[in-house]
Amino acid sequence: MSQPQAAPERPAVPDLGPLAERALLTDADVAAEDVQPGSSEVSGCLADGPSVGNRTATWRYPSGSVLIHRVLAFPDSSAAQAVEESVCAGKTVSVPVQPGVELQRAWCDGKICTVMLAKGSLVSELTVSASTETRAVDAAKRLLPAMTAKLTAQP
Repeated sequence: MSQPQAAPERPAVPDLGPLAERALLTDADVAAEDVQPGSSEVSGCLADGPSVGNRTATWRYPSGSVLIHRVLAFPDSSAAQAVEESVCAGKTVSVPVQPGVELQRAWCDGKICTVMLAKGSLVSELTVSASTETRAVDAAKRLLPAMTAKLTAQP
C-alpha cells in the first residue's frame, strides 16, 4: 500500500488589507470637498478579481453627489495589470498625469467618472457621481493629488 500524497502546500498569501487601509483617503483628506461620510450603491468598474485585500470609503456632498474611494491590493505586484485589463463603461477622459504611479486611467459614463491609479500591489480607484460629467471630473481632479500621495507613500 502506498501512502496518500499530501496536497502541495500553497504559498501563503499575505494579508494586504492593512496596506490598502493606509492608501485609503480619510475624512481629513476630503475635508476641503465639504462632504460627509455616507454610503452608496455606486461602485467602481474594477472587478474585485484576485485582490487579497480592499478597503472602501464613501462620502456625500450636500448636493447629493457621491465620492467612493476604493483601494484594492493584488498579489505579486499585479495592480497595473488589473488596471490595464479593467473595462469601464463610457469614454476615456483626460486627467493630470500623476507622478510616481505605474498606470492611470480615467473614464466617464454620463455623470459618473472613475479614476484608477496603480502602483506596486495597490490600485486606488475613485468614483464620483455628480449632477454633471464636468462636476464629476472636476472633483476627481481635485482629489487626485491626495490619492496619489497616499498611494505612492506605500511600499
